[in-house]
Amino acid sequence: MDTRDVANGIVFTRLNLSIDTFENRLIAQKKIYLLQGLGTDLGYSYNWYIRGPYSPALSKYICSNYEMLSDADYSKFSLVGNTETNIKTVNIIKNCNMYGMGTGDWYELLASILYLYHNYESFGIKKLCKDTLIEKIGILKPTYSRDECSHGIRILSEYGFFRGESIDN
Repeated sequence: MDTRDVANGIVFTRLNLSIDTFENRLIAQKKIYLLQGLGTDLGYSYNWYIRGPYSPALSKYICSNYEMLSDADYSKFSLVGNTETNIKTVNIIKNCNMYGMGTGDWYELLASILYLYHNYESFGIKKLCKDTLIEKIGILKPTYSRDECSHGIRILSEYGFFRGESIDN
């Protein structure tokens, strides 16, 4: 096990990631995307897919290494920088779901909003603001209501995912 495996193992463990169901694999993808969105770079690149941001490299890594990562003892290791705080933030926002969505759907919404925020020009958005994000999410993911999208943007803003930038109209 190398340094990358140790770091990933600690992160995966602290994010309570599992891969035993599709829902859990979806949650793993979205939690890692959100964690990286807070500045904890684990080196995974993402592209847009049916359920929002998706990293083929992360999927391959988790499936190939999950047993090793979940069985190891990381008690002698620690994480650097704000990683612990960022992990706590990603875990805490699960509790901000006030619309009764499933956990996977909630994390998918948040990760999708953040992905659009970072890649808005690729989606034909000329001016980045709350209304254009909500409108584009409504087109790409029509299962989410305007209120759910607005709430998701508010949560991402409150928890620092927009890095102090305003997402107002």
